[in-house]
Parts: sequence; C-alpha cells; structure tokens
Amino acid sequence: MGFNVWCGLSVINEEICVPASRHKIKRLIRESASARELHERGYDADVIYCCQLDKYAVVPMLHEGYFTEAED
Repeated sequence: MGFNVWCGLSVINEEICVPASRHKIKRLIRESASARELHERGYDADVIYCCQLDKYAVVPMLHEGYFTEAED
C-alpha cells in the first residue's frame, strides 16, 4: 500500500518518498506550483507547516465530502 503527502493542492506520491529521497520532501513541496501560489498569496507559513514530517500518527481522509478514518 502506498502513501501520499498532501500540501495545498499538490500530491506527491511515494515514488519520491523513498528513504533516500526523504530529506528532499520539503524542497519538493516548496518548489511545487501550489506552494509558490500559496507563498504569493501570503500563506508561506501554511506551506512551512505542511512540510513537517511525522507530526501526527494519523492522517485524515476525505471521503464523499467528510473526513473519515482510513480503512486498511
């Protein structure tokens, strides 16, 4: 089962999140079009917040307009 990192409107999938690339995730997020747009609109603090790795043990899932627990 794969995983995705979400920041703004961008989703970066597991193909770049292998252990050797893990240290690059912040740079990849910050260089995304969505992050640049958020920065231009004055939301750089939000991008920085989204770049935090392993902050929570759970991830909310949006399903049919509602946040739910992830299913195995």
